[in-house]
Amino acid sequence: MRLSLEKKIVFSTLIIILFFAMILWGVVRDRTQDYYQYHQSIAKSSVEKISRVVKNILHNKHKLVESFLEDHEALMLKILNNIDDEDTYDLLDDKLKHYFPDYLTSSIANIKGELLRTEFGDISKLCINDMKDYIYHGVQNIRIHPNATLYHYDILVKYKLKSQKILFITTFSSDVIVSLLNASSLISHNFYLVDKKQNYLIEITKDGSRNVLKDRGDFHLTQAEQERIFASQKIEGSTWTIVDFYDSRLFSDNKTALIRNNLIIFIFFTLLMIFVSRMIIREIQKKELLKDKLEQRNIEIKALNENLKRLSITDPLTGLYNRRFLDTQLKRMWNKASRLKIPLSIAILDIDFFKQYNDYYGHQEGDNCLMTVATLCQESFRRANEICARYGGEEFIIINLGDNKESFVQRLENLFQVLYQKDIKHEDSTIDSRVTISVGLAHSQDKEYSFVNVLLKNADDALYEAKEKGRNQMVVA
Repeated sequence: MRLSLEKKIVFSTLIIILFFAMILWGVVRDRTQDYYQYHQSIAKSSVEKISRVVKNILHNKHKLVESFLEDHEALMLKILNNIDDEDTYDLLDDKLKHYFPDYLTSSIANIKGELLRTEFGDISKLCINDMKDYIYHGVQNIRIHPNATLYHYDILVKYKLKSQKILFITTFSSDVIVSLLNASSLISHNFYLVDKKQNYLIEITKDGSRNVLKDRGDFHLTQAEQERIFASQKIEGSTWTIVDFYDSRLFSDNKTALIRNNLIIFIFFTLLMIFVSRMIIREIQKKELLKDKLEQRNIEIKALNENLKRLSITDPLTGLYNRRFLDTQLKRMWNKASRLKIPLSIAILDIDFFKQYNDYYGHQEGDNCLMTVATLCQESFRRANEICARYGGEEFIIINLGDNKESFVQRLENLFQVLYQKDIKHEDSTIDSRVTISVGLAHSQDKEYSFVNVLLKNADDALYEAKEKGRNQMVVA
């Protein structure tokens, strides 16, 4: 028995409705999972960023206090000579307030941890313990110190004033960190700095230190809050861990909203029979999304290729051109100089006694020295008609096309002066207490050259002669 057209339509409609109902249920499931993963992703990203920023805040605080002590060494000596001089200490206090908007007070102790000066009455036992741990271990783990007036944290700095070593204690409010947490806050996410070793003791929130949390009976995260932690990150240099825990109704409310919305869609679909048009729209959206992904992929590949090209011609430490790029450019500039009958100058620079510098100060400082000299070279020789490159370990090369020899020599002599004024200490040098360089220069119009390699060798020979003559000088081939 053949079914009537009406029954076929009813049967087809029922199948389509059931099929669409299954699709909607899958959408609810997938979007619920996507919603969870999305919040988990932004929680992880936010926690990593906040951890990095708080770490930088603490590190910069320490560096700024060190810089302050260096800038006010005379004032510190005056205080140590008369530790009870209130006027002098008030002057120091005013200057610290000017440097640090979140500064509270400061203290001075000797290297044994005995307080020489305190500004806030009986210093807390927690402050004393942290100070002794810092003296003993040489590492400070910053944490919140409860105080009757204001919760705070300390920055401890060892400093030497002439022959006397002191420990300078600077106390700060948590306002800067509070502002950071406030600015980073997300809907239904809670960013807290906690001490995990003390059963998730709350240290700082976006509302302030834990003493402002009047609505909590306990300053520890509850077991339920700990179970809702999405992401956490230990902050180096402190006892703090930044945690992100979500509100208890975040996902249940989202799932309820998804079900309600999809139920409305299902009812409208059943009444209006718009399944086909809806599927067409979904396919179009998928194609557009795929097109956008392909375009984005092409942009990323292009950016990657450009970055690889840049990396292939630059020295990773100094940022100058590398030897590979130099070889190609040297031939090009030689050919241009020969064709246009214009001079080509090559100067090879070598840092004097660089091995001794590395042995004396360590490889990290050696790298810093190389980067400083490279920067000076790049700033001094940045015209369009010249290039500056790293030639070897501690050797650099400058190639100039078109300038006369006298002008180029004068600019090299200026480089000597700039480096000397930079005053990079070199205690293990046998010729000067500062870092110096030797330079060998060859100029194409001083004699007839047939090949660029000969000009390059003459510059290298001139550098060798400068070293033989005692270094810290320039020899022109």
